[in-house]
Amino acid sequence: MAEVDEDKIFEAFKQNITSIIDQLKTDNERSTESSLERLSQRIQVSNNIISASVTKLSVLYSKPPYPIRKDTRVIFNQTEQGLVALLSAFYNLGKNDGNLICSILKRNIIYVCESLLEFVRGMEKLELNEINNNEFRTLTGIVWSRCDAFAKLPKNNREAIVERLKDELGMIEDASGELATAQDNESADEFFSDLEDMPEPETWCESERNIVQAFQKVIELISSIVQNSIVAVQKSENITLDMDELYEQCIKVSPIIDDLVNSAYPPLDKSLLLKNIELLKNEVKKILKELPSYKFITEDDADWINQYEKDINEHFNDLIQLLSK
Repeated sequence: MAEVDEDKIFEAFKQNITSIIDQLKTDNERSTESSLERLSQRIQVSNNIISASVTKLSVLYSKPPYPIRKDTRVIFNQTEQGLVALLSAFYNLGKNDGNLICSILKRNIIYVCESLLEFVRGMEKLELNEINNNEFRTLTGIVWSRCDAFAKLPKNNREAIVERLKDELGMIEDASGELATAQDNESADEFFSDLEDMPEPETWCESERNIVQAFQKVIELISSIVQNSIVAVQKSENITLDMDELYEQCIKVSPIIDDLVNSAYPPLDKSLLLKNIELLKNEVKKILKELPSYKFITEDDADWINQYEKDINEHFNDLIQLLSK
């Protein structure tokens, strides 16, 4: 921290943290060389400095008399050293290290900075008797938890991609489960037993039920495609940039499925369903089209990709025909 009037050290520290947050939100510069090998160690050292500094301040501010500004400034300087080290570790991430891991780390560094801002504001409020010690300890704990969270983050982009694709798979399976449950509930009373003053709900006619069942098969097929894609990423010895491309493509799928499930309840709006089905079909076909070109895909993956291309065309065509009647 640059030398400032001791009465203004709180404001100066907050401004410095705010500048770091603004820089992270707007600056997308990346190193050309990978630094993942030592990244976890560097982050751990940085967070230890930040946590230790916050602990010192928390103890000093646990009860009056509070420390003189000169002593507080020394600890603020130590905290900033930890932040600078954390930023250095982040900005040394190479372009080849992957986009998702970079995004995750950036977000978590911002979380640390934001928690520090609230912590310093808490120090100011404590001096003014605007908060009590319990509230201040809570702010201290939030900084600790933000620093500790880094230990649970993915260690590289492959781990990050797999983790997020599993989340995506979970959302697709949840949508499939919701639709399956809806089909199992045969009476309106079972659907709406917890609601009062509801008009008699409509139920699916036979043709609509056929549409829903066909849609269920499509969702299950998409779930299998994502699952096989996860396995392909996991077994790859190398971390390739096209893993990010797969992730970006896959995350477009579950929101469309959610919209389709929400619109699959009676009465069916066939025109809306058909529009979204076409959209879903295009996104899934893009995934299957691009998969063979990805560097992490092996010759052994060719069979299931080709089979899914055939199955997708067949299942979507069946569904579109039902909707077009």
